[in-house]
Amino acid sequence: SCMHDYDSQVRELTPSFVENTERDRAEKRLSELQWGVHELPEAKEMQQRWKMERMRKLGTMRQSKGLSVSLSPGMRMMFRPIGFGNFQVYSRRQVGPPHNPNEVAMGLLNDGNVVDVYNKAVTPPLIKFQPTVGVDVSTG
Repeated sequence: SCMHDYDSQVRELTPSFVENTERDRAEKRLSELQWGVHELPEAKEMQQRWKMERMRKLGTMRQSKGLSVSLSPGMRMMFRPIGFGNFQVYSRRQVGPPHNPNEVAMGLLNDGNVVDVYNKAVTPPLIKFQPTVGVDVSTG
């Protein structure tokens, strides 16, 4: 169909003294263009743009429209050497993937000489581990 259109336009536009319309060269060029268009930089850019747009659309479709709850486990560790509680250091750090981080917390409190009323002991334990769970509730 493309070559038929080419032939009809060449017939109308070619002067009578021109014998060779170079139809075979035009056919070869159109064939190369047809089968190699995906290799052009403009085509590659358009394919990349379409791919990014498709990924963006899929990402928005997967997001929940209602209530979302995420649980993040963590660990808290406390060192409690001897003292009366006048020195305290506490540090927290998020670890793990950014979409669902976990938390690790470490602390130092020198209250080893103070009575542990929660455990009904004379002194608190030197090292204490405590698991934690962070709850993230979001609406979309």
